[in-house]
Amino acid sequence: MAEVNPTEMKDWMLRMRNGNPEAFDKFLLLLQQYFDDLSLKVVQAPVEEVCVAQGRAQGAMALLRMFKECTVERKQKPLPQAGPPSP
Repeated sequence: MAEVNPTEMKDWMLRMRNGNPEAFDKFLLLLQQYFDDLSLKVVQAPVEEVCVAQGRAQGAMALLRMFKECTVERKQKPLPQAGPPSP
């Protein structure tokens, strides 16, 4: 299984969002609705299926969080400023 490169994922997400922000936002909204439905199914699941439904919902929410976080521009930490020279 290939290792996930978070930087590469972020770069591609930014490209998709920047290429068509309206479509990307709609995609995230539809994902949120679908994943909310999965969460609701946890409550409605028979006792013997609760763990499976919960696992699906948790995985879905983690995926949505990844999509949203990959598109957030991170502020770079400022470089430390050099102080006055020592006497």
